[in-house]
Amino acid sequence: MPHKLKVWLFNEPVGTLGLVNGRLSFEYAQEWLQNPQAMAISCALPLQAATFDDHLSRPFFAGLLPEGKMRQLIAQQLHVSGQNDFALLDHLGGECAGAISLLEQGQQHSVLGQTMGHPV
Repeated sequence: MPHKLKVWLFNEPVGTLGLVNGRLSFEYAQEWLQNPQAMAISCALPLQAATFDDHLSRPFFAGLLPEGKMRQLIAQQLHVSGQNDFALLDHLGGECAGAISLLEQGQQHSVLGQTMGHPV
């Protein structure tokens, strides 16, 4: 069964990060691709309708996570493998530094006390 996280750029949903058989994949949302103001989340992941495989997706998304000892300490606290990028992103993705956030499907993105334009 695939696992999925919705990928947000600032407060806009831009795509989906999936995990199937230990392999990551990323796909831009059709709504984002049709947005005239759409931008790629990375030079390595240019705007396109085709799904990016693990080889292209993993370096970008794993790069959102802490490295080294900090990564291992966080993984121990969360009771997940330090090598499991998806599990770490699932736990930490809403708190990533920078413009990218990853949330479970159906979970709303909050920005400065608001959730998608609605007061919290």
